[in-house]
Amino acid sequence: MKANLMPICTNLLAFAYWLYLLDPFKSTPQIRRYKSLLQTKNALVTHLLVATFFALFATLLIINEEQRDIFSFIPLFFIILVVAFN
Repeated sequence: MKANLMPICTNLLAFAYWLYLLDPFKSTPQIRRYKSLLQTKNALVTHLLVATFFALFATLLIINEEQRDIFSFIPLFFIILVVAFN
């Protein structure tokens, strides 16, 4: 049985990107990285493009290989939640 590493790598990269946005190890929680999404439009557009890339890539993997690639959608959902609730 041959394992396909592409969905696993995509999941890990998207999860690492979400942790980068969430920045859980920051000593001052008031200055988290996701707060920059609301301050400048460039940051919002850049992070939305990266998160959308992960989501589209995961969608292609789901369509072509019938893989369940859940973690690749987390950064996009997180950015939408941050923008919607702040």
